[in-house]
Amino acid sequence: MNTIHECRWITAVIVAALPIACLTARADVITEWNIKAGQVVVDAKLGAPQANNVLAIVQTAVYEAANAISGPLRGKA
Repeated sequence: MNTIHECRWITAVIVAALPIACLTARADVITEWNIKAGQVVVDAKLGAPQANNVLAIVQTAVYEAANAISGPLRGKA
């Protein structure tokens, strides 16, 4: 499997899993962020370490933004 297909596969898995992980936030905005991040990774033809760094930064930003809007999920039943 070549690197571009691996990045697309990894990005697809992340994009599919994120809305489940962030149920309190608006899933369409989060999904848009992930699609854009995936497009950047694929268009830039980044290798796995660089792609992972980019996606980690995006996910941190998504997490922080969702918490800023809805508050942290820790301690909620």
